[in-house]
Amino acid sequence: MVESSQWAFASLDERDLAMPPPGIYEGVPHDVYRAWDAVSFSRLKRIDDCPLQYKLNTSTESAAMKLGSYVHCALLEPDELDERFVVPSWHRDAANVTASGKPSESKSTAYYKSMRQAAEESGVTIVSDSDADMLDRIKKVIADNNRADQWLNKDHGWSEVSIVWTDKHTGLMCKARIDRLTPQRLIDVKTCMSCKPSEFMWDIYKRGYHRQAAWYLKGWNTLASEGLTEPVDEFAIIAVGKDSPVQVTAAPLSEDAIRLGENDNIEALAMVEYCMASDEWPGHQNPTVFDLPPKAYPDLEGIS
Repeated sequence: MVESSQWAFASLDERDLAMPPPGIYEGVPHDVYRAWDAVSFSRLKRIDDCPLQYKLNTSTESAAMKLGSYVHCALLEPDELDERFVVPSWHRDAANVTASGKPSESKSTAYYKSMRQAAEESGVTIVSDSDADMLDRIKKVIADNNRADQWLNKDHGWSEVSIVWTDKHTGLMCKARIDRLTPQRLIDVKTCMSCKPSEFMWDIYKRGYHRQAAWYLKGWNTLASEGLTEPVDEFAIIAVGKDSPVQVTAAPLSEDAIRLGENDNIEALAMVEYCMASDEWPGHQNPTVFDLPPKAYPDLEGIS
């Protein structure tokens, strides 16, 4: 593991707290981090929909999200892959037999169903053969991309680093979980349909990745201002495109994009502060009328 004199990870005693003080934390289990009572970016962006969505903070994992978690674990925490994910192969076990006792490779047998149920009850995520094949292809293209391969090199940084800070404007406790941390930059891994730069830029905008970058940098540099680390100015993205052929691109995010994201985050966090103080969490409001989106209408300029 790379050594750093720029910061010190918090101790195990601090990390075991239900809500730790501001600091940098390595090796925090995912469920422990999620339980910390602080504003995360994934929750902050819900207030753009309506304050009620922020308060309820409910979500369901889609197939795309499950693949993203699988890829993240394989690239960032490979030692945990077999503990958290499984590609079913029980239909090939010698114990997989039909009701009459004949060997089978069917996935409809009692044995296969019992093995699957046991895996689900243990909390392991079941992934498909196609997802496992996708992961193999992703690993190959990353190995061929010098920049992405270097940024993910286990000897050049840390994975899944959690940070906690107090927002200086609102006083709210905030948190972030950094995919990849190096002394030079914060790095995030994104799975997408296409990593072609001219197309992925729209993913950055629509999904708010520029706001996420601003959130993470704000947290890190707030801790730097308190003497807990050194400032970092760069946020980079490794974009993994799932379209055939699987490809990967990696680059820093522009300063202008991050600045725009910071402005949006300030407004959103102010709304959180207001709703918490008033204990009012309104949902969607009634429009004057329901209308079509502007692009649905033809260009009527010059038509009488």
